[in-house]
Amino acid sequence: MKFTDGTPFNADAVVWNLKRDLKSSCTCKPTWPVTSVTATGPSTVQINLSAPDGAFINQIFDSIANWIASPTAVQKMGQKAFAAKPVGAGPFIVVSDTFSSQLVLKRNPHYWQAGRPYLNQLIFKTVGGDEAAYEAMLAHQGQVYEGMSTPALIKQAAQHFNVVNQSPTTVYDLQLNTLSGPFKNKLARQAIYAATNIAPILQHIFGNQYPIAQGFTGPGGICNQPKVSGYPGYDLAKAKALVKQLGGLTVSLGTIQNLVAQQTTEALQTEWAAAGIKATIHTYPLAALIAQFTSGKWQAMVQTAGSYDPAGGVGVGFRFLSMSPFSGVHDPHLDSLLNQATAALSLNQRCTLYNQAASYIAQNYYGPFYFAYAPANVAVKNVTGPGVTQPLPTVVVQPTILWEDVAYTS
Repeated sequence: MKFTDGTPFNADAVVWNLKRDLKSSCTCKPTWPVTSVTATGPSTVQINLSAPDGAFINQIFDSIANWIASPTAVQKMGQKAFAAKPVGAGPFIVVSDTFSSQLVLKRNPHYWQAGRPYLNQLIFKTVGGDEAAYEAMLAHQGQVYEGMSTPALIKQAAQHFNVVNQSPTTVYDLQLNTLSGPFKNKLARQAIYAATNIAPILQHIFGNQYPIAQGFTGPGGICNQPKVSGYPGYDLAKAKALVKQLGGLTVSLGTIQNLVAQQTTEALQTEWAAAGIKATIHTYPLAALIAQFTSGKWQAMVQTAGSYDPAGGVGVGFRFLSMSPFSGVHDPHLDSLLNQATAALSLNQRCTLYNQAASYIAQNYYGPFYFAYAPANVAVKNVTGPGVTQPLPTVVVQPTILWEDVAYTS
């Protein structure tokens, strides 16, 4: 195997990448207990850990450590130039990349899998949202749209295109910052649980397409637990009493710039108002959203938590572990439960510990969960392939598409 610059894709290249990832200052870097990474042969890498990690294999395929770049290209081009035109060994080669606008790829003729990819060219274009993407497809300006989340448009799209709904691994949740502001007080957190009735929101915004969840796992992943022991239900009278006891409750409620996420925050704002909770809504593009989390000044955020493996990707640790910059919870006991679950080599033991962690989150009102969620992939009739016409499990939020196996017949 070779990278597209002609240099060898071997164990030394993998080791170089893993060490680079582990040293990165990026908030997305792996957090595994790695003590050493060495090449023990031309195609074999040995990774030593300081503690057991039963989730390790799943964490690898759900991590930036799975993105192996050409060390020669990185060192020769420099970080900025490489970011604009990365060099790997995948099925496609970057032709051009206009940030936040268009990415043009061409077929890698030396790809390791003979006959793949099927497509000669692949172009990704940024659009303003589901509506713009749907209109573009109707106008024959696109063949595939990844991650349609607007229920009404998904229903309309099914009349013209192939629509594939994946089994969700991710759960819509409300993150509460327990380190400062109103949610440092447990009573304020309890009021939010009591004031929230997710059933009508799920019905009116999402057309009851997704199952209600009380924890951080979905049916498309492992350790799914729809019902959580001790999960506090909707109780408007209790919410009103708690708000009165607090002397009022005012909340800054944020989310990412996304139509259904914004609609969800507006619905929560209305529900909470019935309990006397005043919420101000803020929406952020991704970069600004990350800045809000890392500043530590946020109060409440409608987000998604979960992955195929709870210990991978944007899983439970990403949202609830003390060491994560995207967590509003710093609880040593919860850290211990989640770390034990990650370490356990038995799946049954892992799931038992995750169930305990979900119950502990509920009992301490650390953040309510709403429903397991996965957007849909939409494709014109003459595009076929895994993730386009054949459902695949979602790794994180976005549905998976194996682009090397996607075919288009004109």
